[in-house]
Amino acid sequence: TFTITVSSWEENFNSYTLGQRLDGSPDDGGWEGWDNNPAAGGTVSNDYFRSSPYSDMVTGQNDNVHQYFGYTSGKFVYTAWQYLPTNYTGQTYFILMSAYIAGGAKDWALQMEFNNAQNVVKPYMYGSGSLPLIKGQWVELRTVMDTTSQTWTFYYGGQLLCTYTAGNVHGIAAVDLWSNGASNVYYDDISLKPALTLTT
Repeated sequence: TFTITVSSWEENFNSYTLGQRLDGSPDDGGWEGWDNNPAAGGTVSNDYFRSSPYSDMVTGQNDNVHQYFGYTSGKFVYTAWQYLPTNYTGQTYFILMSAYIAGGAKDWALQMEFNNAQNVVKPYMYGSGSLPLIKGQWVELRTVMDTTSQTWTFYYGGQLLCTYTAGNVHGIAAVDLWSNGASNVYYDDISLKPALTLTT
C-alpha cells in the first residue's frame, strides 16, 4: 500500500491589485488582519518584488495573517522570501502558529525577530543563536517542521540558524507577518509544502 501526500499552498501576490489591502475581504486570498482586525492587514506593493509585479508590504502596526487547515501530522517545509530595504529600522517578526483562532486560542511555535539595532535575526521565543541581518536583497526564510519528532528547524539565507524540540509542534495553523512598528518590510513567493510520504 502506497500513501502519497503532495498537497501544497503557494502565494506570489500577483493575482491582487496594486494598493489592495489584505485585510480579510473575500478577494484577499485568505489573508486577514490579526484577530480579524482589518487595520492590521498588509498592502499589495510594487516597491520591491521577487516575482513580478507585486509583493506584500507590512509596516507600522500591520499584523498580516493567513490560516491553514489540515497540516496537522507529518513533515512540512514553509518557505517565504523577505526583503528588508537598506534603510530598514525597527524590529519585525516572522511567526508560525501551531494554533490560531481569531479572538480565541493561539499557540506560537516559531517566532523570528529581525532586529535592526542589533543587526541580527534571532529566535524570539524558542531556540537560540543569531545570524547577521541581510538588507537590500531578497532572502529566503525556510522552516522545516516535523510533527513526529516535534522539531522545528529554521534557515536564514540558506544558513542554519536554529533547531529545537517543543511540545507545540503539532502542525501549522497560520503564518503571521508582524510589523511591530517597524518600517516597511516585504514578503513574496511564500509556500507551504508537505514532504512526500511513502509507506509500504
